[in-house]
Order: sequence, then C-alpha cells, then structure tokens
Amino acid sequence: MSGGCVAGSNGKPAWARTHTRSTGSAKPGTNPLETANALSIEGRFHHLAGRHGKAIELLERAADLVAPTAAADTVSTFAAPMISNVYAYLAGGYQHSGLFDDAIAGPAGL
Repeated sequence: MSGGCVAGSNGKPAWARTHTRSTGSAKPGTNPLETANALSIEGRFHHLAGRHGKAIELLERAADLVAPTAAADTVSTFAAPMISNVYAYLAGGYQHSGLFDDAIAGPAGL
C-alpha cells in the first residue's frame, strides 16, 4: 500500500469531498466561530498543497468572522484556539506569498 490520499471518481481526496460539504452548509451569521474554524482548516489544506492564493482567500474570510470575538474584552477558551489558528495560518499564507508586511501586521483592525 502506498502513502498519500486515495482519490475518488472525481479525483479529489476523500477529506476534500467531505470538508467541502461541511463548509458549504456552514452558517456564518449563526455560527461565526465554527464557520471560521472550518474555513481555516480548508485554507490550511490549500496552503499545504501550495495554493497560497486560495488559502489566503479562505483565511481572510475566516479572519473577518473571528474579528469581533477577538476584539472583545474577554475571549473564551472555546474561541481562543480557533482565533489563534486563523491568524497563524493567515500569516503563513502571506509569508509564503512574499507578503511579509501583511504577515507581520496581521489582519486589519488588530
């Protein structure tokens, strides 16, 4: 047996098919943190596959969703790891795209 992902009939790995369905049904207005978390995971997979532009697009959407929670006076232990992952992954996407100033500055408003 070889290492790597097993692709289905559409050529996508199984995780991509399942995850795309989960992000497609996410409700940003109702569950912004959960939606941001799903987007950040999808963005991370794109980043790891070398598709940094797509990763940044998804991670910027995730950052917009977590921004109000991150700017609050207190952040729950539920939200804190999601927020830090979104910002860390976004900084990595910027860095790998040569956008070092954006990587250092972070999302607007922070």
